[in-house]
Amino acid sequence: LAGEFSAGWLREAIDDDRLPAISGATVNADLRWSPERGTTIGLTGQTIVEGTTAVNESGDILYSGRLTGEREIRANLIGNAALGVDWRDYIGSDGHDLTLSAEAGLTWWLNRYAGLITRARTEKQTSNLEGRDYTAHSIFVGVTLQP
Repeated sequence: LAGEFSAGWLREAIDDDRLPAISGATVNADLRWSPERGTTIGLTGQTIVEGTTAVNESGDILYSGRLTGEREIRANLIGNAALGVDWRDYIGSDGHDLTLSAEAGLTWWLNRYAGLITRARTEKQTSNLEGRDYTAHSIFVGVTLQP
């Protein structure tokens, strides 16, 4: 078991007096647990201040959390999965978004320096703001390199 955790309060003041400051509680975490060799379970969380280009809006605070699992299936094949939740709270309004996501993937190592990656992901956002709800499905195929 390894990890780190922090909590606090953040405040970002805007130079324009017409816009409210962005402030709120902050939580950041990165915890890893390996119940057996070749398996890692992770829990991450972070708080991010996001600016905006919209008129009369300061931005938002994004709270993001992920539960991940990774398993070495063979010496050159690693499987992984993740569940995620994001909560976006818009400052200066009662607007908020909730995004839920799930993904699964495989990494096939060709040698110790290069591997092929594939990942399938689904994401659903619901919002109390009109026109912001969506569902997205994606497939990613790529190459990873390491020194």
